[in-house]
Amino acid sequence: MYALKLSFFLLFLGLNVNSFAQSKPGKAKRNIIWLMPSKAREINGVALGPVMTYRYPQRVNGLSAELIGTGFFPLLMPKSTMMEKHANDTIYQHINGLGFSGTGTLNNALQVNGMLVNIFIGISGKCHGLQVSSMYHFIGDLRGVAISFFNEVDTAKGLQIGFINKINNSAGTLQIGLWNINHKRQLPLINW
Repeated sequence: MYALKLSFFLLFLGLNVNSFAQSKPGKAKRNIIWLMPSKAREINGVALGPVMTYRYPQRVNGLSAELIGTGFFPLLMPKSTMMEKHANDTIYQHINGLGFSGTGTLNNALQVNGMLVNIFIGISGKCHGLQVSSMYHFIGDLRGVAISFFNEVDTAKGLQIGFINKINNSAGTLQIGLWNINHKRQLPLINW
């Protein structure tokens, strides 16, 4: 049993060292399972690691799992640039499929095509699908459903469900929550 645990540890250690040892960022394409953060430009299958890659353009087709995530950084650095809330026209991170984060994903250059689940906080540039966070999330451009305690979106077309929902520019978005705010009005329970 000890030998099996040791071999798995060495296997993951080797994959992790290999992911950082790539000489040319943005050239590699990895399949099946790969560890993050990584310089791989495209990961097809499962991308697994403590946090996602933030420095290099990357596309994950499948499952992106941040075991720790970056949602705890605002507690350590309240004035961090990671908490900047603005729509980002420069999208260079993509998750096509399912994204999961232990504490949260803070990346306004991220586009999600599918579903993103954050335990606490989520910030993404674009979401085409479903984004779920327990406490708070900000989405630059939402085309789908956002579920959280407090939702904030720049532009949206779809549905927001939460206690407090805010949209800066809505185009056919239904809001369901205790207090709902859009550019036209503020209403309790339901807003459009």
